[in-house]
Amino acid sequence: MKELTIGDIIKYQINKKSISPEKLTEGLCTTTSLKRLINGDTRQSFFLVERIIQRLGISVNKVTLLHNESDDTLLIMREMICKLLVEKTYTKAEYILSEYEMVADLNNPLHLQYVLETRGVILSEGYGKHEEALELYHKAFKAVLDRFEVDKLSDFLLGEEEMILLMLMLKEEMKVKNTNISLYARQLLDYVEKQYKDEEVRTNIYSKLAWLLGESAIKNNNYEEALELTLGGIDALTDNGLLLHLPQFLDRLLFLTKDRSKDVYSSWKKKRDALKELYVEYNEPWETEDIRLWESYRQNNIYLISELLRDERDLSGYSQEELAEAIGIDVKTISRIENGKSTPKKATFASIKEHFDIEGDSFQTRLAVDSPFLLEMERDISRLTSKHQYKEAEILFKSLKKQLSMESKVNRQYVAFTEALFDNMLKRKPVEEVLADLEDAFLITRKDKHLENLGKFVTTDLEAKIINMMAVCYKQTGHINKSLDLLENLKKGYERSKVTDRNHRRPIGLLYTNLCTYYEEMNRFDDAISLADKAIKYYIKCNRGDKLGYLVEEKTYTNYRMTGDNTTNKEKYRQSYRIMELMKAGEKEKAPLREAYKEWYGETIDKD
Repeated sequence: MKELTIGDIIKYQINKKSISPEKLTEGLCTTTSLKRLINGDTRQSFFLVERIIQRLGISVNKVTLLHNESDDTLLIMREMICKLLVEKTYTKAEYILSEYEMVADLNNPLHLQYVLETRGVILSEGYGKHEEALELYHKAFKAVLDRFEVDKLSDFLLGEEEMILLMLMLKEEMKVKNTNISLYARQLLDYVEKQYKDEEVRTNIYSKLAWLLGESAIKNNNYEEALELTLGGIDALTDNGLLLHLPQFLDRLLFLTKDRSKDVYSSWKKKRDALKELYVEYNEPWETEDIRLWESYRQNNIYLISELLRDERDLSGYSQEELAEAIGIDVKTISRIENGKSTPKKATFASIKEHFDIEGDSFQTRLAVDSPFLLEMERDISRLTSKHQYKEAEILFKSLKKQLSMESKVNRQYVAFTEALFDNMLKRKPVEEVLADLEDAFLITRKDKHLENLGKFVTTDLEAKIINMMAVCYKQTGHINKSLDLLENLKKGYERSKVTDRNHRRPIGLLYTNLCTYYEEMNRFDDAISLADKAIKYYIKCNRGDKLGYLVEEKTYTNYRMTGDNTTNKEKYRQSYRIMELMKAGEKEKAPLREAYKEWYGETIDKD
């Protein structure tokens, strides 16, 4: 069976969009290297692959990465630098950047571009040296696209990071040369609409662009245009459950409406205050300054080759020597891969995957598809099911299923899981049968020993969804202890990983949310409150807001069950409801709280 790889997706997009290989690879690599990547003849650095994906308009968050520890080291260093810049500890950021320069290959234009751009950010934001920063941003652009000019924007394929670099340049142009960048507004917005069909990419780029253009509009006293751009930015973020830049947008909206539209100001202030109070409560900074254009929104799942090999070997009961003999590889090679000191060659990696019956390449989308449109369908189905709109979700799922290749184990697993989900939620099968179907779905990519040894390895996003759904079914059959065992073991698997929690955001977020509820129902109130606090902080740090309202409600209700006193909880319930409204929760999500509030307090929850 031929696996659908990232090369297939790249090839599909090139043909679909009629993109020339020369335009796609300009400044990155040769067209020969691209051809080898597409054909799977070579394993490229994921920095290069991600940039190619970005230039095709696809969100890197739709890609699961399986990579080596040296690449992960560079990623971790970038995350450290980003954290230090957020904290405004510029001297430390400079030090880590210098360390990065020694580790990275600066002959690689992508690493050189990153270093130049980051030094520009430090000079601009840390020391107010805007002219020098502007010069570095130009050099950063030229490091990859030497012939780039803003006036000829349509001649180029810009990835997400390149578009952000362009915005940094324009921002400094505003400061250094007093350029009215509103002149580029239509050109930039049209480019975003045409180039970025992926909703996640478009949201990140559009929100930053809306902020930057709004700043220019305010500077030129065009408040109506600034308000339109601000509302557009808020809509884009909340439609996708994102907190990224949302505090600044909400504050700007209040500034633009305070003396111009009393009703609009009042309505938005309640929602802004509800979210701001949560940030303050959890000691998270409520950003009031200019948004950080350079801050990336990286939320893709990452798995280490070293962990994968170690986990599979341990579960199979092999020693390193036995595995080396079984697949015909020197034992020192196995040891070096597991210790993160070596990246397996293509043939070695293929032997490992074949021996353990693992499907997938170093870069893999959540489903084995060649079109981002199908990934958007999967995302929409997930969004509908999270809002309990199962009938609408199933209609979309049936359309997606017809377009999926059943040669892929991941696709078969997704279909089996989703059908079991609908069978359960629409009450078409007894729960016991659904449980059996879910277990069968899990075993499509795993074996019996994996379910028995849950907690000794890191599951994929989809496998974690199956385990969470199995927990729901056990609870429905009255076996909530089995639910807790499953979820707590699933949690152990992620806790043992060397990859940061943020790079397993989707499964960990779902896990925390469900565990909070189960702890409360088992009268483990301290555990429920502790995990709710942890989940709220986790979601804020991951810039996700779609579950915050529910978690505030769950924590408040747990406090009520623990103390028996609900008289002092009115404002917390109102806070949770307003956050739900802000993040555009569905009516079925809000209805239970609205009805309970009416019963408890004899008034509507949205009463002034």
